[in-house]
Amino acid sequence: MKLSAEGICIGYHGEPILRDFHLQVNEGEFVSVVGPSGCGKSTLLNLIAGLLPREGGQVLVDGTEISGTSTRFSLMPQDDLLLPWMTVLENVCLYGKVHGGLKSLQWRALENLATFGLNGYENRYPHELSGGMRQRAAFLRTALCPADILLLDEPFASLDVITREDLQDWLLQMRQELGRTVVLVTHDIDEAIYLSDRVLVLGGRPAEIRLEQTIKTHGRNRAWLFAQSDLRQALYTALKEGRDDF
Repeated sequence: MKLSAEGICIGYHGEPILRDFHLQVNEGEFVSVVGPSGCGKSTLLNLIAGLLPREGGQVLVDGTEISGTSTRFSLMPQDDLLLPWMTVLENVCLYGKVHGGLKSLQWRALENLATFGLNGYENRYPHELSGGMRQRAAFLRTALCPADILLLDEPFASLDVITREDLQDWLLQMRQELGRTVVLVTHDIDEAIYLSDRVLVLGGRPAEIRLEQTIKTHGRNRAWLFAQSDLRQALYTALKEGRDDF
């Protein structure tokens, strides 16, 4: 599904955060958004998902305007938002009750628990998990949702480096298999380069796109990532300038 945000606006206490902001994400494309803290990255995702009221502009999926929340989107916010009265498996399969197909979603969840370091914890409750395990459960819930467009707000931020790399690789594989459209917010430049078809650097207030960089993904692997020094420097420079102008 193609995602378009056209001229969207929102402010906070009279200060504009996004004004006449435009974003286009093609069907099956993976776009990462980086920028300094507080520039409006999470706000952008929440506006697209319909969790915040827009002061102007519109959000469209395949040319059809979306008002309010929609089953077209699966959003993973920074907080895990696991339901405390549900087990890990019930939380992970929550979208199966909304979209249907609960039984098949449960099978897929059980097949992926080990990858997410949750094998044997399917009947545990959120209060019995570490913070990192809760984050992994929330990410698995979002990724297994059959929505057309994934909106991910720093899904790997609280994970150790090995787990983070494992789940990044899993996300790449899952995306290739299912052809999802993905918008990822991250502070990690290497993560943005490794996962994305395109990286956007936000800066200023109200936020604007300071740099748009297409990633050549042929032969993408960890060794390929380490060789992207010029690209990394360009993104870092734009990010620093965006922070200085914030």
